Amino acid sequence: MQSAIENNLYSNKTTLDELLYSILPVTHDVHSLTSSTQRQYVKTLSANYSTIILSPPSTSSSNIQVLAGITVANITNYTLCSNGIVYYVDQFIAAPLNVINTISTLSELNQLENIIKSQNLSNIFTATPNQTIFAPVDAAWSALNGTNVPFGTMIHDLKYHVANGTYYQQDLLNKNLTLATTFSSATVQTEAYADGRIVIIGGAYAADSMDGVADDTTLTVANIVRSDILTSSGTVIHLIDKILPADPTNVVSLVRGGDITSNTTKSRNVNALAAQTSSSATTRMFSHGLFLIVFTAIMTCYTISY
Repeated sequence: MQSAIENNLYSNKTTLDELLYSILPVTHDVHSLTSSTQRQYVKTLSANYSTIILSPPSTSSSNIQVLAGITVANITNYTLCSNGIVYYVDQFIAAPLNVINTISTLSELNQLENIIKSQNLSNIFTATPNQTIFAPVDAAWSALNGTNVPFGTMIHDLKYHVANGTYYQQDLLNKNLTLATTFSSATVQTEAYADGRIVIIGGAYAADSMDGVADDTTLTVANIVRSDILTSSGTVIHLIDKILPADPTNVVSLVRGGDITSNTTKSRNVNALAAQTSSSATTRMFSHGLFLIVFTAIMTCYTISY
């Protein structure tokens, strides 16, 4: 553990504020974390990197997980102390990066990174903090030959993937939403299902002016394949497996099968994609050593097997 701390803290020039990102002001006991069925979005002592995510055990992981930026760390053990708990994790908890560096670091977003940098479009994602980005993975761009989209259309499409406000996975699971995007306030709709899937429904204007219900002929339905990637600006990134065209006339191809119906406020029928792939994804980690998440100041400690 000592070598892990030395290798990561000093080589990465970690600041005090970044260290405070691993400290929570209140105690979260093991029972409450393991018995929960929902992710917990908790504040840290860091002034600049305020939110960290505690994810309960699931079908994909038997461990409690800590989500911090691009890092997904497993809690492997813990130590009870006189006034807090120290949790041991298998990855170094680094503070979130800014939006563009986060996109650049994720191996699933190479094509999006190339588009942003080659066409100088970073301002679409960075001009305003505390937004929600639905970022198409590389396979989505390849499927529609998306990198050859005309420049003006590309700007519209990228803006259509950015929603005003921060919406975490739990917000999208709790109820179906209509979200205004940064493309002329055009909307996308979200739907969540009992099996944990979340889909984003778009295709220009997700509701027409006649009946307020989206026209199925222009819809694209994308699955969220990885959620809750935090950034330093407060913006959250969700990875999706389809491009959502901002202009209905530019929809290249919609390959959809199966039936998804229902909405909490109105019913609509759309053809949806197959069940989303596992939310687990290759993540660039900063180390393979142990690091401590300190929940309160530590005094006298004793260890309990986990």
